[in-house]
Amino acid sequence: MTSLSSFALALCLCLCLTFVNGNKYDEALSSTETPNYKEYCVIGAGPGGLQMAYFLENAARDYIVFEKGYGAGTFYLKYPIHRLLISINKRNTGKTNKEFNFRHDWNSLVSHDESLQMTKYSEDFFPPADTLVQYLNDFATKLNLKIQYNSTMHDVMKREDKLFQMWDQHDNVYTCKYVIMAT
Repeated sequence: MTSLSSFALALCLCLCLTFVNGNKYDEALSSTETPNYKEYCVIGAGPGGLQMAYFLENAARDYIVFEKGYGAGTFYLKYPIHRLLISINKRNTGKTNKEFNFRHDWNSLVSHDESLQMTKYSEDFFPPADTLVQYLNDFATKLNLKIQYNSTMHDVMKREDKLFQMWDQHDNVYTCKYVIMAT
């Protein structure tokens, strides 16, 4: 049997079993259960996900951030491959205005904690990516953001009741009103 016909047979069997047995997604669409409910589900704990978590935390919202990696910003453990960020770390602007200086800091996230600025982590104009990873993890830890690491989310779907439902790699079900993709 050729590999193409083997593939066609396997696909046919899979589709037939789904048709006969149904699947978890059919039930999920019409479900009214709310397992592991959070108002906001943020997917990704890189800079965008952490910044969103910071604002949700400060607004006392019910949220969770799901991160596939073992820590915040794990994307930057591999990329960029030349290991330097291309966004500048401008420590000296010649101005004393904090707002002006912060606008020229292209790597820091917004927070009330002035110690959480990338300019305090590196003096390099183009900082190393590993320094950004350390900064992002410190940001998440110091601000006590609600992040669930080692969680690969899949099959995000909108149910008939307008809530979103998704599963992690262990088939745990999560439900939320809003999904924010920050990957």
